[in-house]
Amino acid sequence: MLLHLSGLLSVCLFLIVVGRNLAAEEIDPEEDDYPPGLLATYQAGDKRVQRIDPNIAFNWGKQAPLPQLSGNHFSAAWTSLILVKQPGKYQISAYLEGEIKVEIDGKMVLEGKRDTPGWIVGPKYDQNFGEFELQVAYKKITPQARVQLFWSSNLFGLEPIQANILYREEGNPKVAQISRGRTHFDAHRCNRCHKRDHQLTSPAAPDLTYVTTALNPEWLIRKIQNDDSVSAHAKMPFFGFNKQEAEAIAAYLSANSKTAKLQKIPNPKKDKKTKKIPTRDEERRSGEILMRSVGCLACHTIEGKGNQQPFSGGDLSSIGDKRNTQWFYTWLSDPEKLNKDHRMPVIKLSTTERRQLAYALSELKQTKIPVGKKTATNKTLIADGKKLITQARCAACHTIPGIEKPTQTVVNLSKAVQNWDNSCLAEKPNLAKGRPAYRTIDREAVEAYLKSSFGKLASENEFDRGRYVLEQRNCIYCHERDKHEGITPIAG
Repeated sequence: MLLHLSGLLSVCLFLIVVGRNLAAEEIDPEEDDYPPGLLATYQAGDKRVQRIDPNIAFNWGKQAPLPQLSGNHFSAAWTSLILVKQPGKYQISAYLEGEIKVEIDGKMVLEGKRDTPGWIVGPKYDQNFGEFELQVAYKKITPQARVQLFWSSNLFGLEPIQANILYREEGNPKVAQISRGRTHFDAHRCNRCHKRDHQLTSPAAPDLTYVTTALNPEWLIRKIQNDDSVSAHAKMPFFGFNKQEAEAIAAYLSANSKTAKLQKIPNPKKDKKTKKIPTRDEERRSGEILMRSVGCLACHTIEGKGNQQPFSGGDLSSIGDKRNTQWFYTWLSDPEKLNKDHRMPVIKLSTTERRQLAYALSELKQTKIPVGKKTATNKTLIADGKKLITQARCAACHTIPGIEKPTQTVVNLSKAVQNWDNSCLAEKPNLAKGRPAYRTIDREAVEAYLKSSFGKLASENEFDRGRYVLEQRNCIYCHERDKHEGITPIAG
């Protein structure tokens, strides 16, 4: 019994510590003493663009390395420190289409070029352990471009030079700010209104066809009003709707949305060990542990614990005030049935696990929002709601029954913005002008990103796009890759 209690306490302590680590406020890596990654400088003609790259592994093909540059002729240079953990005889290799030079601690360790994709291998050299300056220069010399850097030694075989041994002596907050601005611009779906040639739009916001199924009407009105109780981490724009306007929008959605058929929650079976049927409270406690072990905290926060990133799924601390247990059970089984534009990964769960999670989620009621009355069906109120939805361009991001996607153009962001205080980056919205504001956006970073990308853009190359999708879909917040640690301690 004592051993059992000791083990249980150890598990609880582990979950608490991990929860605290995940909940810690994110620190800008560029403010660290040794920030990760390489400082990359890309150049085409007179145009020069910098960014932080996690490693040197690119397959640009015929495309440009960055949308701001031409893909026809360009060069790239990377600088960082490289950590050598053991002394030995080392050798640098590259899979290459182009021309490359690699120096470590001032010594040329690889030099060559290829007109077609293939390997080049440098001479073997003696290398001490420690941190050394790494400089890499690349030039495109054929219609296609590719470079991937590898190394080997008498201690290990050929492997990529990984991100976890590449870092710099000091950060570059201005360069990092531009990348962060692009992330916030996409995460807040700004590009679904401000469309540009060759720029891909962000994934759609939730489909509202079944939005009112098992939904607390009071929650919906608060959400439309951007109330603190439901919008602490909201990426949705807000327009300053008052309660009457929020009720009108809610009335339209209630009148035009469909009701989805929810799955029946099966009763629990007898536990094989105890021979007893677990109570709802016991199943809820099991569900709370599952929230951590299946990786929910990679995308969500719960009472301050978890991961809150630009592409995260939001805070669940009061999700039980929004939906009921049956809705959660259905959602965990078939989210597309309730929202065809969902971003939720469909995790393989047993019937018991889905029930346990549904019980746990339905009990998360930190805000204690009262259950509201059904929305009024007054025709005038519904018509007013439709007008407000159209005016706010909600259908640019959401699928809404009876509302067409807006086609009118908005401000062209390929040109310089004259007054940022009169843009969507203003702190307060202007409903009369149809201009929203954002609660969680990094205004300065988005402004820096837009300033860096004025003018005509090229298409983003498929390699970078693929790397970006891993961030956009939150894959790297579960799985370790590049400079991201994931949550392998609890999700594996």
